[in-house]
Amino acid sequence: MTGGRPCVGMAARTTASVAVRLAAACALLAVAPLAFAQAWPTRPLRLVVPYVAGSVVDLVGRTVGACLAEELGQPVVVDNQPGAAAMAGVESVARSAPDGYTLLVVDPAIVINPHLQDQASHAFPRGFAILGIVGSSPLVATVNAQSPIETIGALVGYIRGNRVRVNFASAGVGTTTHLAGELFRQRLNLSLTHVPHKGIGAAYADLAGGQVQFVFGSITGALPFFWDARLRPLAVTGAQRSSALPDVPTMIEAGVPDFRVDLWLGVFAPASLPMPIADRLNVALRRLVEHPEARAGFAKVGVEPLALTREAATIFVHNEDRKWSQVIRDARLKGVQ
Repeated sequence: MTGGRPCVGMAARTTASVAVRLAAACALLAVAPLAFAQAWPTRPLRLVVPYVAGSVVDLVGRTVGACLAEELGQPVVVDNQPGAAAMAGVESVARSAPDGYTLLVVDPAIVINPHLQDQASHAFPRGFAILGIVGSSPLVATVNAQSPIETIGALVGYIRGNRVRVNFASAGVGTTTHLAGELFRQRLNLSLTHVPHKGIGAAYADLAGGQVQFVFGSITGALPFFWDARLRPLAVTGAQRSSALPDVPTMIEAGVPDFRVDLWLGVFAPASLPMPIADRLNVALRRLVEHPEARAGFAKVGVEPLALTREAATIFVHNEDRKWSQVIRDARLKGVQ
């Protein structure tokens, strides 16, 4: 009996020693990400834009990159990776190391296209950390200026009273401009024919030429057509009126309940990004609204700056994912051209 007591004491001391070492190791593990984040960044960052140079997302991305460089003290290189309806660039970021040196700026394509493309290997939210939403712009419902239609109500009456299906144009299958038309059709139970184009400029040109009857498109692309009186705006799709078109009502004001479509711009990183780095990037992104250069750059393309926390941005993007997945299912859409 007496011989066993030293062993019990030794075991207790050993257990306590192990516990102390384990606690110390856990403390080091907890501190390591913070220390890493404090040292980060030590080299240039890469901001992937999954569209061609000169697009709205590209122009916003370059503004974001310039302001991030100022905030972080390291260059931010914009890397255009167009292709596969934005999914080429999106997937390249999802495959990148989660070290904070590869970021993505993208529009709603990140939540829309995985529901359309069976081959999309990195469907949202798998593969991504949501860092923030930096800006948003509504679309604008537009008709030919020679048309007698001057309100959304008149457009709905025209569609319902026409024996032949009315055509609406978009910037392409699966784009926000396409899904806005599908949402309009579903909300009001309308019969419509979708005519996809290669870009919103081509869609507006066909609308001005009388080949299609209406378009949900970007305000930036529409403004030149409004200025020379070839097209007429009917309503914007945001929750509030656009500063670019202050006299044009929202779709909700025009009588279409619960109709909101935002061409938002978000910044993402590969999944498993250390939280301290994600938080630091979110703070830097939220400070964008304080930069006069950022506000001026966004205004040029009709984008309103936003400053959402990571939590608010996550809720927003997940809500967008649910909304568009439902629209796509109801419309039985598949495949991006």
